[in-house]
Amino acid sequence: QYIQQYRGAIFIPDISLRIGIDGSEQYKRFIYTTLRFELEESIRTYLQRTQRLYSINLVFDLSNINQQG
Repeated sequence: QYIQQYRGAIFIPDISLRIGIDGSEQYKRFIYTTLRFELEESIRTYLQRTQRLYSINLVFDLSNINQQG
């Protein structure tokens, strides 16, 4: 049995996974970190392709998102 690593995630063959909604803080941090990583990767690629010399700063206004609890 082997372990394959892809972007910080570990995939183990022949291991069942439960897919569902997890409201835990750990899961929320995982989703936030994943989103941030993907955005940074996209911006980095964009800056390389457009050869811009300045950085991009992102600001998100999430105040209109309803809290589910």
